[in-house]
Amino acid sequence: MSRSAILRLMAKEEREDVKELLAHPEMSAGGIMTTEHVALKPSATVAQALASIRRLEPDADVAYAVFVVDAKRHLLGEVTLRDLVLASPSTKVADLMEDEPVAVELLAHAEEVARVVTRYGLITVPVVDEKRRLMGVITASDALWDVLPEEWRREAPRRLREGSIAAAEAKRRAKSAARSKTTSSKSAE
Repeated sequence: MSRSAILRLMAKEEREDVKELLAHPEMSAGGIMTTEHVALKPSATVAQALASIRRLEPDADVAYAVFVVDAKRHLLGEVTLRDLVLASPSTKVADLMEDEPVAVELLAHAEEVARVVTRYGLITVPVVDEKRRLMGVITASDALWDVLPEEWRREAPRRLREGSIAAAEAKRRAKSAARSKTTSSKSAE
């Protein structure tokens, strides 16, 4: 099936998003970003920000940060979901935002995006155009996945399963040790 045939099968809004992404080089920030994100004006309140997150129902890693933009979508800052949850509902987003967050440009290569994500420990990184207008976001998992060697990507599901099993076993051992320590303390009293 051709690309145009697939695009015709999509809903109009989704088709427009996909066309926009296809306009960028495949291994560029613009090619791997998602246009799904929450962007608000600085005057928005925490209550409005949380309502926007609920309404949009974004993926968990995309919902981690809310981006603050002006009327022309210039990136002004970002606020974490944690900060929103802990703040008073009437607090302005501008009062919580981190000014001038780290961002990547549309044409940044995927390897550069991965370096930015790892250097700054980001969960999401905003993608901006040459005028610093917010165009989309890239999740850490997408940024790193795209630069992993093919062999590692094939092995990733197995490695992640093994890591989860090892983590679960370590957690079980820690709980068991804590229980026996608690039991020993009670016996000594």
